[in-house]
Amino acid sequence: AHRRVAAQLAEVAVAWARPQARPVAKGQAVAYLEPENQPADWEGTTFVETLRAAGLNVEPYGGQEAPELLIVGVFSRPHAYSGKIGLGEEETVRAQAALKKAKDARVVSFGTPFAVRSFASSVPALCTFSGIEASQKAAAKVLLGQLEAKGRMPVSL
Repeated sequence: AHRRVAAQLAEVAVAWARPQARPVAKGQAVAYLEPENQPADWEGTTFVETLRAAGLNVEPYGGQEAPELLIVGVFSRPHAYSGKIGLGEEETVRAQAALKKAKDARVVSFGTPFAVRSFASSVPALCTFSGIEASQKAAAKVLLGQLEAKGRMPVSL
């Protein structure tokens, strides 16, 4: 029962922070980057596996290529009294460089929505406000066009 309720809450909470993007097409090649993590340490494994199960070819972003579609998954969380509410400088530079190379891109923030401020306002950005499995699945469903993002942003970016 708890998982069902968590899934329901995750699905109604997900919100577009920046321009809404068209759904990702089945079979499309996707490069995925978590600027805070190497692929072996990805926090978004449920997100990636949900996209793959829907027929997307998701591979780690290697840094050299210019991907057709890049998805940047951000798992930044605010830390009390740290002065940090988004990505660190190194992670921001890494993600921005990748976004500049990509032909199309999406940013998904699985934590603080303030991480979205690190990216150009033209990049579609989706916020789930949580990195739990239910939130990762909900984000994937929105990007696939299987779920409408009905949540509202609690802050202005």
